[in-house]
Amino acid sequence: MKTIRHLLTFVTIICTLATTATAQTFPIVFDFSSTSDTSGTYTAALQNGASLETFASQGVLDLGQNDGYLDLGAEFGAAVHTLSGDFTISVTLFIPSETNISANGNFVWCLSKSSNSGYLFLSAKDTRYAITLTNWGGEASVGASRQMAKGEWLTVTYVREGTTGTLYIGTEAVASNTAMQLSPANIDALGSNYLGRSCYSGDAYLRGARYADFRVYDRAVTPDELTSLSSLAYNLNNLPADVALAMDADALVLPSSINNLYEGVSLPSQATYGSSITWQSSDTSLLTDDGLVVAEGVEAAPDTRTHVTLTATLTNETSSTTKTFDVWVHKKDSPYSHYLFTFFPSNFDENIYYAVSDNGYDYTTVNKARPVVKAQGITVMNGLRDPHILRGEDGLFYMVATDMCSALGWSSNRGMVLMRSSDLIHWQTAMVHFPTRYKGTYLANVTRVWAPETIYDHETGKYMIYFSILTSDGVVKYDKVFYAYANEDFTDLEGEPIYLYDRGSATIDMNIVFNENDSLYHGFYKNEGTGGICKVTASRLTMPAGQEGKQWSLPSGTLQQTSESVEGAGVFRRINSDEWILMYDCYMNGHYQFCSSPDLSNFTFCQNTVTQGAFTPRHGTVIPITEDEYQCLINLDTASSISSPATSSASSAHSVFFTLSGQRISRPTRGITIQRSGNTTQKVIVQ
Repeated sequence: MKTIRHLLTFVTIICTLATTATAQTFPIVFDFSSTSDTSGTYTAALQNGASLETFASQGVLDLGQNDGYLDLGAEFGAAVHTLSGDFTISVTLFIPSETNISANGNFVWCLSKSSNSGYLFLSAKDTRYAITLTNWGGEASVGASRQMAKGEWLTVTYVREGTTGTLYIGTEAVASNTAMQLSPANIDALGSNYLGRSCYSGDAYLRGARYADFRVYDRAVTPDELTSLSSLAYNLNNLPADVALAMDADALVLPSSINNLYEGVSLPSQATYGSSITWQSSDTSLLTDDGLVVAEGVEAAPDTRTHVTLTATLTNETSSTTKTFDVWVHKKDSPYSHYLFTFFPSNFDENIYYAVSDNGYDYTTVNKARPVVKAQGITVMNGLRDPHILRGEDGLFYMVATDMCSALGWSSNRGMVLMRSSDLIHWQTAMVHFPTRYKGTYLANVTRVWAPETIYDHETGKYMIYFSILTSDGVVKYDKVFYAYANEDFTDLEGEPIYLYDRGSATIDMNIVFNENDSLYHGFYKNEGTGGICKVTASRLTMPAGQEGKQWSLPSGTLQQTSESVEGAGVFRRINSDEWILMYDCYMNGHYQFCSSPDLSNFTFCQNTVTQGAFTPRHGTVIPITEDEYQCLINLDTASSISSPATSSASSAHSVFFTLSGQRISRPTRGITIQRSGNTTQKVIVQ
């Protein structure tokens, strides 16, 4: 009997210890003095450049401008998952005035299993709490139907009491719903838990937001507790005058466009914490005190910049201070007056066409809506797609295109065509057919070499051609971007292509531009498979052997301003302007879309193309052209004059001709099997 009593006592102790080990202690509070909660139980991880800072002696989480977020971890999610009754989630945060929170996403916090199997979140886009056991279609929500206020600290609290959910800003109830049946415990698990990020791939991150407090209770807070929670935001919005002035000066920044200013810069007159701001230019003949470029006052050669300083004087009720910015004014005397759009019109007309514009948005075809460069005779597959045109450092034009015929299938592409011209009309061309050019290597096994583009690499003094490839031998298992340098006469590639970038899965249609404002290369690409256009940046184009691809930043969220399927991103700067244009092919809907940006990070919808007649652009690019070039093109009434270098190794593959659907097609004998029945071609197999 004594033994049984001892055994029961031992079991009781074990059960007690087990219960103690799994018990959750609430509230869980993050005050951002470190990445752990105040009890040290849960440790979060800073992601994508998010950082911990000090703000008026208060620890804050700063998400930054590179899609930063805080990963709260699975253990934190497991604790929240125990909440089956009343609970409270409260956050104190600041969203900068310049942050765009209108896009899908912009979640303040999101606790989830996945976007398809359950989550709960708070969104800044519409000040809304939602919970679901599935996806967006099953959400139960409480929302104020308005964006969260920007430019001030807010305490936003969700309280569930019984089946009533109430959303508070400060101590004011802004929305309520008496049918909030679900709690975190109803979701299978909460393994993905974030501040500043959505659980949906492609949603916008809450850029620039700062957090001063985040906490979770296992009960409904009292009115007095709600007042106490809200006092932090009040104190941060009402700093002592000397502290506010110092913080205003520290927080005052101007956009990176001041490094290469064409038109002007918007100068704030009021700082975040109440200081007034006045501005003074060191030379108003170049730049006004209002930040506007005086074009006629810039005495410099074209494409050069002139230095001027802008001094900000910040004043509040007790004192003032100054802060000076270096500005570089670009001469507003571009030799360009119009835009040229090179494109192919459809899967049934894979030739290169031109259209011109005087504003960068509205285009008219030239050459009587006929192709300017025809695929027949200069390609292996008898199709020219995805043309990319570049004005070279030497004044010549360089164009590369995919050598592919879509009628033969999406894996009928084995190479590219290289073209060079002095006048946009007469083109020297050469084929680079990978099975021939790289015989005996894995590159001979490509099933596609998609969307080549060219950029001048100032480090090497050469033209770099980059493109995505896929091979049939498993070496390149999904589409990745590679690069190679063109030879001196632009008729071949030097050496074997080298890995440049991929996002971890199929990555195509990369378009790289250099932004003088931030001295970064910006690489835009399509997320093949999942859709959307994202961007990475780098301070240099390439890396040494063994470090290939490590130059690029983490990818942005999706940048397109539409829910349509998109591909073929192209970026160009408007003439004499601080504005960049991102355009992309809405290939399922028959039009192009144009968006504008001051910084290549934040984009605003401009317009869709009006497609009619021969102007049905597919995957093309735009460059500025001079008035003389424009006049030449609008008067064009001839087929392009094509010449192929006789000694180019790139085009040395033996060619034969055969008839397919009444069309004469040039191809190399290696890599294609023709099955015939009598005089009719029955099937084309691309190997």
